[in-house]
Amino acid sequence: MRVRVRGMGSLRDRLAKLGPLSGNALDLELPDGATLADLLRHLDIAAGQVHLVMVNGSQERDSCRKLQPDDEVTLFPPVAGGAILARPQCRRSGRPQ
Repeated sequence: MRVRVRGMGSLRDRLAKLGPLSGNALDLELPDGATLADLLRHLDIAAGQVHLVMVNGSQERDSCRKLQPDDEVTLFPPVAGGAILARPQCRRSGRPQ
């Protein structure tokens, strides 16, 4: 079955090394009944390298989910960097002190 995989950030670069991208996506042939975990293994992407998975625009947390023909899977890497905001101490009123 054919599925389309989009990678965001560093995962887009990983996909580009596996084959030509069409509209920032890689079209793959997987066996019928393949799961999200099978897809990640096929792409040689460790689960820790993916923070969020979307299937057809909806967040998916179950790596055992079976993919369907023409599914579109989007992979988001963990986000790092940026400022760390200190959490203000709040009074009972809910407003910062």
